[in-house]
This record gives sequence, structure tokens and C-alpha cells, in this order.
Amino acid sequence: MKKQHNLDARKAAITDTDVEKEIAELSGTEEVALSKAEERIKYRRRQYLYQLRWHYRRGVELKKQGYTLDMLKEGEGNERE
Repeated sequence: MKKQHNLDARKAAITDTDVEKEIAELSGTEEVALSKAEERIKYRRRQYLYQLRWHYRRGVELKKQGYTLDMLKEGEGNERE
């Protein structure tokens, strides 16, 4: 059975040795790995959302300037930049 970490316990003072010991114990747990994986997934999804927003705004600008997909595919879009 795994050791349960008493994360709610408040100590008056914690030594550097205790800090390093607990870091070593916690960093190797499945719970920390699970939480880090969730964090990475959420971060990637948010980054993807920000990219989509940027591309949407850029697309609106291009439409206002008169660009179409066909023009860009044909290579005519490079002349208007």
C-alpha cells in the first residue's frame, strides 16, 4: 500500500531536507503524473484555441481586403501584401 501524504498537516517550520524529501516522494507518484498529463492536454487545447482565434481574425482582415481562397491558391495573393 502506498504511503499517504499528509498534505493538510501544517508544520511550524519545514527544513530544506524535508522539502527535498517530500519533492522526491511526490514527484514519482502516479497521481502527480496523472495531473501533469491533464495539465499538458489542457494547455495544448488552449494553445490550439488561441491559434484558431488568430486565424479567424486574420481571415476577416483578408476578406475585407478582397482576398479569396481561390486567389491565394493561384498565387495571386502574394502581390497584395
